[in-house]
Amino acid sequence: MKPTEIDTDATHILAADHRAVEALFEEFEKASGTDRKAKIADRICTELKIHAQIEEEVFYP
Repeated sequence: MKPTEIDTDATHILAADHRAVEALFEEFEKASGTDRKAKIADRICTELKIHAQIEEEVFYP
């Protein structure tokens, strides 16, 4: 794939989502302060919502 192309393969997107959420959980564990943890938790929830929507629409319609 060329650097300017966007990967639209749902399986690849879901795998990337898994890695992104895992990284966010690691960031959350290392974070200090409730405000910082809350911001990371919000990002985790957003990523998981997107992930679930892709699964529901593509894999489990």
